[in-house]
Amino acid sequence: MKRSGKITAVLLGAGALVLAGGVALAGHGHHHDPAAMRQHAIAHVAAMLDVLEATPAQRKIAEQGRDRVLGAIAKEHGDKRADLGRALEIFTADKLDRGALGALRKKHEASALRIGDAVVASVLELHAVLTPAQRKALALQVAENRPRLTAMKLATMKHLASARADEALRSIGAGEPQRFAVQAAIEHVLDTAGHQEPQRAAQIDRALALFSADRIDRAQVDKLRAAHDLALHRMIDAAELAFDNIHEALPAAQRKALVALVKARHPMVVDGKR
Repeated sequence: MKRSGKITAVLLGAGALVLAGGVALAGHGHHHDPAAMRQHAIAHVAAMLDVLEATPAQRKIAEQGRDRVLGAIAKEHGDKRADLGRALEIFTADKLDRGALGALRKKHEASALRIGDAVVASVLELHAVLTPAQRKALALQVAENRPRLTAMKLATMKHLASARADEALRSIGAGEPQRFAVQAAIEHVLDTAGHQEPQRAAQIDRALALFSADRIDRAQVDKLRAAHDLALHRMIDAAELAFDNIHEALPAAQRKALVALVKARHPMVVDGKR
């Protein structure tokens, strides 16, 4: 998945048209441009509906679900910019503010739950209006086109993240021990994502099977959401540990220089300014 080295909340692993749109977004890397993400989702969902030969009534339900999910993502997207700015402030302090970090974590988890709620509601509505043949065809399309975090992709992500981190650290005067500590922290986050990939793939397979059935088993949906939440908690744990380790490895001056570098290179991500 392109740009998946960045820690983000993941959409619930439920099947259907909404997931198909999410797969396309992940594969084309529009995470930081809401307008581009929305346009790509609209085009992708329209193409999928054409393949299914959807009726006008079915298209209306699908498009309402698409807009519900995109609306939820857009709302959380703006909040995350502010949250990133707050995290950078916490990072520059001599002592980490555990209360502030805990508040950011709770907000992030609540955000993921709200997006998951939007996905599930949209999937259930779409399931109710598609024919059995359409549901199976859609599930097959999602299964064939979903992104997979293969060992090769993970190795490539590690290489790119390592090279970019090393370049940034050298630019702020970090020594070899510091660079080693930061590289280890980043690798731990990516390894955590890699270790969870088999379970994530199995959850998507299960979600698609549920969607293909004549009736969705809500108890199984709840189990999938619980598994998704657990995976999210593990990723946040890994990110928090990396945050702590990098903060400990760098002195105050280098932390401030690193934050300034991040803001200069990614102003749209941090504060919305181009």
